[in-house]
Amino acid sequence: MEVLWLKSQGLAHREICRLAGISSNTLRQYLGMFQSGGIKKLTELNFYAPISELEQHRYRLEAHFRAHPPATINEAAAMIEADGNQAQSERRGAVSQFARHGSETSRNHPLESRSGGARTVYYQ
Repeated sequence: MEVLWLKSQGLAHREICRLAGISSNTLRQYLGMFQSGGIKKLTELNFYAPISELEQHRYRLEAHFRAHPPATINEAAAMIEADGNQAQSERRGAVSQFARHGSETSRNHPLESRSGGARTVYYQ
C-alpha cells in the first residue's frame, strides 16, 4: 500500500523501490495489480505452492504414522520410501499380470488404475 501512496506523491519508480525496499519488477507487478483490480486485488494472496507427490497418499500415511509414530525424521522418510517401493512393486505386478493374459502393452496402451478417487495412468 505504501508504494501506491509514494506513486501518488509523484516519486520516480527508482525512488519508490529504494524507499519500499522492493525491486522494480515487484513495483511494476503491484502497480499492474492495482490497475487491474484496485485495492482488493492487492490484498489477495497469490503465490506458487507446488503440490507434493505424496499428497495423494496423505490420509493413508497419516493413519500409518498415527498407529506407528516414527521416532525420527529419518525413520519417517524410510517408512515413506518403503511404502513407495511397495506401491511400485504392486504396479509392476499388475503390469506383469496384464501382460501375461495376452494383452498388448506398449507406450500407446496405458494401464489405468483408480485409487482413492484419483485416476492414475501408468505406461509400460
